[in-house]
Amino acid sequence: MKIVYPVLSALFIVYIIRPVVRKMERKGIRTGHAILILYAFILLTLAAVILYAIPGIRKSLAEITQLLPSLVGNYKQQVDGIFDGIQGSTWPQEIKDMLLSELGSLTAAVTRMASGLLSRSFGSLPGILTFVLSLLVGMVTAFYLIRDGRQILHSLLKPVPVKYRHRVLRFFRDMDSICSSFISGQFLVALMVGILEGLGLWLAGVRFPAMMGLIGGLSNIIPYFGPFIGALPATAISLAESVPLALKAAAVFVLVQQADNAFITPKIIGKRLGLHPLVTIFAVLTGAQFFGIPGMVIAVPAAAIGKHLLKQIFGLS
Repeated sequence: MKIVYPVLSALFIVYIIRPVVRKMERKGIRTGHAILILYAFILLTLAAVILYAIPGIRKSLAEITQLLPSLVGNYKQQVDGIFDGIQGSTWPQEIKDMLLSELGSLTAAVTRMASGLLSRSFGSLPGILTFVLSLLVGMVTAFYLIRDGRQILHSLLKPVPVKYRHRVLRFFRDMDSICSSFISGQFLVALMVGILEGLGLWLAGVRFPAMMGLIGGLSNIIPYFGPFIGALPATAISLAESVPLALKAAAVFVLVQQADNAFITPKIIGKRLGLHPLVTIFAVLTGAQFFGIPGMVIAVPAAAIGKHLLKQIFGLS
């Protein structure tokens, strides 16, 4: 089990429930008891949601699995029509060849993706077990981080010379603020984006709108590349039915993304991280190279912490 998954789970849990724990502490509830109460509430809520949602999810997955061959066939028909249109056009032959080559590559990629989904649809048990184990380890780690966080910080500061302790303490607090702003903010943004995308896809008549909205919301956590990744499944499924439906699906994601960029993210997260877009893109690509999707998620706060550390060391403004 990769260590990055339990660590991410722990950090996510800490920054989501810690504000509530602090409020419960002010009401006289001990920290450990407050965490356990929240864990019980969250687990019971999740159990109720899962029990309610599992029949629908299983039905959707079964339908997708059964529909994949026909969807791929319909997709090929759509592509064949585009092929014929390109070949019958009056465009220069060089442009025709380039478009036909790219379209052929796209068709092959979609076919491979569909075959992979079909072959893995019944082999996801190890992945589910890994996720559950990571979540359990993350919950235990988060419990101690919240309950004993002050003692842990005090222990970390002990070896630091007295004259530097204030500076190091300020760095830890700033790092905590950066992670809190990003994780809690992204959670709320993903929730709102997922709901809006699911609702928009439902209104547009796209199949499996709830599942596609969930994928879109979760993918939105990844900066820049996430919205594109999240739009692919819904657009591909819609394209297999008709080009107009695919355009409607794509339009839903574009409109929601515009609303996210203009209103949702600035309102919830703002510009607290203070990273240039090029730095963000480079950080996300680097994170993907070394840690895959988890690396893409943690890349932005890690880059913001690195920037802040450089400011502390070199006194940059």
